[in-house]
Amino acid sequence: MYGIVGAFFCVMGHVFPVWLRLKGGKGVATSAGALFGLMPLAALIGVAIWVLTFEVTRYVSVASVTAAVVLPLAVLGLAYAGHTNGLELFYVSLCLAVVVVFRHRSNLSRLVQGTEPRFKRR
Repeated sequence: MYGIVGAFFCVMGHVFPVWLRLKGGKGVATSAGALFGLMPLAALIGVAIWVLTFEVTRYVSVASVTAAVVLPLAVLGLAYAGHTNGLELFYVSLCLAVVVVFRHRSNLSRLVQGTEPRFKRR
């Protein structure tokens, strides 16, 4: 339980740092790192979803939001299959997904407007 609380506050500290007036990162990499420590199989599923979505769309933001939305479902499935400790991990992953999607709202707005830049290979 302490690991779950610590991971959650690590992500919150990255996304809303006090010394930057609560304007931090989007929380994707920090969430991934925390989840690798808590539930490696679910984190691997999230990374696989991210890579697949990125390869198809070439949008980092779409891949990040998709992985964040799918991750709680993967955790729930793993919990029911007996691969994780319980539903606490599901609730934390759901909260982290909400934070990641919330922080990507400007990217989602640019996607709707058609101005979000795609990743291009050189």
